[in-house]
Amino acid sequence: MNKTVLNATQEQIMVPLQDDRSYQELRVSKCVLSPPEVVQFHRATRVKPERSLVVRGELPASDWPRQYKAESLDISLHLSHSSSRNTLLLGILTSTNPLLTLEGMDAELYAAPGPYAAEGEQQREKPLLRTQVDDLGHIVFSDVPEGEYVMILHLPGLDVVIEDISIKKS
Repeated sequence: MNKTVLNATQEQIMVPLQDDRSYQELRVSKCVLSPPEVVQFHRATRVKPERSLVVRGELPASDWPRQYKAESLDISLHLSHSSSRNTLLLGILTSTNPLLTLEGMDAELYAAPGPYAAEGEQQREKPLLRTQVDDLGHIVFSDVPEGEYVMILHLPGLDVVIEDISIKKS
């Protein structure tokens, strides 16, 4: 069963009432729904961890895992390898918005610059890889080749764009 969450706002309106007594006002809440075809996009902001001290001879810390924030959504991206040494890109999505249903939402991986690139840049219309968010808020892209990517999470009424995902064989 697919769940759909509509963007809605509450507005207070005043309605004048008259009866044989004095003039009165009634406050009514009106629910205003956004049109379903309107989709905005929001670029996720990378949250950089605090730097730790490095001692001479130590290898620098890996650039992974990565943390991102977009609206009420927290995104954690991890790189892993399958038993056949193929690269896996794993994502863990959590939200502070209890009305946001993530399960079943589409997640797509595009070669950079992606579909929201600036005008004049070469755009790739179809995603390289596509998956869906599972019931735990996880996404998995299997067999990701080396390259530069843009991930797009399609949420109700909002596309979250994660840029500058660089995957290199280690």
